[in-house]
Amino acid sequence: MANIFKELSGRRSIFKNEAVLKPDYLPEQLIGRESQIREIAYMLKDAEYGKTPAPILLIGKPGTGKTTTIKYILKQLTEVSTKPVCIYINCWENYTKFGILSKIVIDLGSMSPRRGLASDELLATIAEVIRKNENVLIVVLDEIDRLIANSEESILYDLARAKESMNLKATVIGITNMENFASKLDSRIASSLIHNTIKFEPYNILQLKDILKERAKLALWSGAYNEDIIGLCAAIASKAGGDARFAIHLLWASAKKAEEENSSKITIEHVYKIRDRSMKYAKVPLARKIEYLDEIDKTILGIIVEAQEEGISSGKIYEKLNASDSEQRTIRNRLERLEKEGLIYSIDSTTAAGGKTRIWKVKLHSEEEEKEEKN
Repeated sequence: MANIFKELSGRRSIFKNEAVLKPDYLPEQLIGRESQIREIAYMLKDAEYGKTPAPILLIGKPGTGKTTTIKYILKQLTEVSTKPVCIYINCWENYTKFGILSKIVIDLGSMSPRRGLASDELLATIAEVIRKNENVLIVVLDEIDRLIANSEESILYDLARAKESMNLKATVIGITNMENFASKLDSRIASSLIHNTIKFEPYNILQLKDILKERAKLALWSGAYNEDIIGLCAAIASKAGGDARFAIHLLWASAKKAEEENSSKITIEHVYKIRDRSMKYAKVPLARKIEYLDEIDKTILGIIVEAQEEGISSGKIYEKLNASDSEQRTIRNRLERLEKEGLIYSIDSTTAAGGKTRIWKVKLHSEEEEKEEKN
């Protein structure tokens, strides 16, 4: 057999700059989020002069531009002033108080925290660095609702009261998909955090088209796509909830599929192939965050996904995992955590023998979508 890599290297690439279609790409202009940009920038303008802005909460469904918008604004803020120190944290990667404070300390370049340090010591270190340089700390907590799922939301109160307790100028910008996030917080924490809430609505099909046009122009060679491909990707993403991230992924994956088939351009058939493969999980809340689960959680989730609409009992999950009696409790705890994080849900059921069991299913809709369907 001929060398497969030599064969592949001889094919023409559809991509001019593939990085433009990656999730972490930050565009020079944000389409459809002009009003949110101005509103947030106005709230943060005091940080330019070393003053502490009020906390902000960004709410909206996945793919509505929350993360990209705040990164775009903070990049511009730090270009005009050295006073703000901006640290971005994804709470799927750092979901404990120690993890969040450690990430801040590391990003400040102070030290590499060791296990055993108390949270107060880490906070004191942060305060010392920020005071020394007369800075103001802006902490972005993306997927902030995961702190509730792990009972670690007290970090929000610690950061909110840091000014009075340690003379630390700090504010939090929270990002969440949960409309009712504030109602799940302790009243003391909610009053400290929820000063300004900004809603991000789903993109409409025209906005999605404009976003894809700009990305395609930078990412793909001109002959590799046409207006029909852009329109189809936008239409599919619009039906999937106005998710720009999904629209961009669809365009990227379709281009990869075209390359795989040694085609010089993306066709409608390529887009449909990717759509059919992707749509099964497109509506699963936080599906893009599965990569942050450990291997055991991924295995448990995979077992439940395989059961599809029928669901699967706790007992069957134990059987598939060959779990001992002592291991079953650990699995129950993991199931309950996955349920809190909105990936799965459970219903009580009665066995043929008259006993009680729990049936686990993948959660296909967010709480807001479930309310809309009921209404």
